[in-house]
Amino acid sequence: VGDDLLTLDGLIGARPLERDTDIRFSVTAADLKGTMAAFGIVMEALPSGKLVSSGSIRSHGNYFSLDKMSTNFAGAKIDLAGRVGSFPSLNGTDLELRVSGADFARVLPAMDATRALDKPFSLDTKIRLKGDLLTITDLRFKVDATSLSADLETAMNPPLARGRFSITADSPDVFRLVPEDPEVSVSVTAPMTLRTGGDWSDTIWTFDELLFSLGKGALTVQGSIDRPPNFDNTDLSVSLDIASLRNLSPLAGRDLPADAAHLQFRLTGTQEAMTLQDFAGTFGDSDIAGSFVWRDTGKTYLDATFTSRRLNLAPYLPEPRDESEVPAPSSEKKTRVIPDTPLPMDALAKLEASVDFNFGEVVLKQRALKNVLLEASLHDGALLVTKFNFANTVGGSLSGAFSLRPVDGGGDLLLDVQGAGLTMGLPAESPEDLAALPTFDLDTVLAGKGRTVRELAGSLGGYVRLTSGEGRIHSSAMRYFTSDFLSEVLTTVNPFTKTDPYNSVKCTAILLAANDGVISGKPAAVMQTDRIQIFASATIDLKTEKLDADIKTVPQKGLGMSFSDLINPYTKLSGTLASPLLILDPKSALIEGGAAVATGGISFVAMRFKDRFLTAKDQCGKAIEESNAEFTAQREKYRPGTSK
Repeated sequence: VGDDLLTLDGLIGARPLERDTDIRFSVTAADLKGTMAAFGIVMEALPSGKLVSSGSIRSHGNYFSLDKMSTNFAGAKIDLAGRVGSFPSLNGTDLELRVSGADFARVLPAMDATRALDKPFSLDTKIRLKGDLLTITDLRFKVDATSLSADLETAMNPPLARGRFSITADSPDVFRLVPEDPEVSVSVTAPMTLRTGGDWSDTIWTFDELLFSLGKGALTVQGSIDRPPNFDNTDLSVSLDIASLRNLSPLAGRDLPADAAHLQFRLTGTQEAMTLQDFAGTFGDSDIAGSFVWRDTGKTYLDATFTSRRLNLAPYLPEPRDESEVPAPSSEKKTRVIPDTPLPMDALAKLEASVDFNFGEVVLKQRALKNVLLEASLHDGALLVTKFNFANTVGGSLSGAFSLRPVDGGGDLLLDVQGAGLTMGLPAESPEDLAALPTFDLDTVLAGKGRTVRELAGSLGGYVRLTSGEGRIHSSAMRYFTSDFLSEVLTTVNPFTKTDPYNSVKCTAILLAANDGVISGKPAAVMQTDRIQIFASATIDLKTEKLDADIKTVPQKGLGMSFSDLINPYTKLSGTLASPLLILDPKSALIEGGAAVATGGISFVAMRFKDRFLTAKDQCGKAIEESNAEFTAQREKYRPGTSK
């Protein structure tokens, strides 16, 4: 058929097949994968290539003999000899299999992980089936200089119900089989050895001992493990020692530090639960210890408790993405900013959990945290973070509580967060810049209900209070946190961000109250710098996302007329969160997404409230004082007994 050829010569037994069969055959397929596809059999993992196969099959009453069975495919040669027991039991099967080739990668599915396996390989083994016992003995597999030997014995009634195994493997450098990574500069030779043996029956696997070494690392496993749903026979001890994590860089895909590492734990089980106990690990100057319980009683239950004196993850984390690699935002114009995503209440109802983390210090790539604490639980679909806390290395701290409870097919949210001495992640190019940043205090309580994120936002009640004292902020910070539109607003309100490298802040107060999804503040923000004073009132309806804000900018006394002329005294924001509008002054132009549109003049609420603060010596303090009564009432409403 086409370029494919099948030749048969001899006799085929009719009834029964094994009585008179004596057949010689040969098969040639120019492209086996293409031939199979033509008959509707699609096997993407099958390599492309020519198939040539031949041999003879002869019946001997209770078995078939295979003679000169040879196949060449995808650069590999397969030889099979021996006998196959009669159907259907195949009892008496005794075969010898030999496979060899010059390129192991060619017979595997084409993928990046296999490209380094383009090396000579061979496989030899004996396969026997006697009664219900299948044995695979003298298995020898070799790729390049890496070799594996194994013996396997298993029952076949039912298949694989029980058995024994013995495996050994050796390699002078197993990394020769791992693709080179341009991100890894480490050149490592990794000798490998594996010695293991054991047995299995029903659901229980027992390791007499597993010893695996790679480079200067060693893994030891001993004991038994039982698979779900019954863990009653699980008792497994694991120990891992690595002289230098740097030797594992080719596996990690990036350079790792030359830190030693040690990990040990014990897995034990009951009829319903698996417990990770005696867990302890060290790597570099880090340590971690704890326990973990997984239980299945119709609903999955997790219980995790971990502690650490210091957890230094910085050397093991990838470098931050280059801003040039970040995908450009979609040009598609959104009509809403707050997503209509359902809250994950159904997923929460399927899990029970208890978490207790207590870390003295956690070091990340760009920051370090101290006194990291998390106490949380998940029960009957209610997620409760009873306490969380962390501090930075410059005196700032953040703490609070959080809950999301199921109600009316949705969720009932309560968030209580308090912070002090926060730098808010403002960029600093030097230690001096970091020390000069203003520090912020945060106090917020928010509560809401809904089935989706949008519904929840549209019901929010509570407040947000964020205040700071004096400090110096690099002008780039104005662009660090904001979109192009907000950057335009900030530079319009404070034109000195375009010319001065730093902004000297005297104080900041952001004061927002939430009532039934309407966020408002009069004032919503007060800010004093060495050159200007900014006063803003705002209202945002989170149900509709409509925005209305008035901003008054006043030059500081003594600034001079030349600088004062640069300031837009009145600025207004309107529109929606998705399509905000910026008005430079009452008789100027409207900016919508960067395009100017003429207007006929607008009145400003800012004119009505700015005089109240201009006469105050501490304008931020006056605004904070005026908000205290309302915010205290909100806190007592949602978090009784927590107001100071």
